[in-house]
Amino acid sequence: MKKSIMITAGVLISSFLAIGVAFADSAAPGSKDDPVVTKSYVDQSLGQIKNYVDSMLSNGGQGGGSELEVVNLNPNEAVILGAGAEIILRAGDAVIYSPTPNGLSDVTGGKDLENGAKVPSNHLLIAPRSDGRGVRAKTVSVFMVRGQYTK
Repeated sequence: MKKSIMITAGVLISSFLAIGVAFADSAAPGSKDDPVVTKSYVDQSLGQIKNYVDSMLSNGGQGGGSELEVVNLNPNEAVILGAGAEIILRAGDAVIYSPTPNGLSDVTGGKDLENGAKVPSNHLLIAPRSDGRGVRAKTVSVFMVRGQYTK
């Protein structure tokens, strides 16, 4: 019985020592593998991130915010969309405008609308890239736009 207890105690002690050696191998705080950073470094980094996010959300007078913006067009006026910009025709008649045969993605209809195609009312359209694609009003039209655009 004593021998059994001694063997069990020896195994437990050996296990604890092996675990301790394994954890002792981790990087020491402040070393190259686990650097210490200062508060000023963190504040500076957060400031740079905030400035970047603010610049992405600012519209600079040409659209680009994260909210839907109402845009009114007269006949033959166009809205040129940036990459990923979204547009919805709320009133009027308009057609897809594109310098290429490709057009805008009609997410609601599940298809691609090519250059010259009629813009369906209340359909969400997305510009896949910033290459001059957009919409041109045939009549006085009202759109909702989210993302970068020029009028």
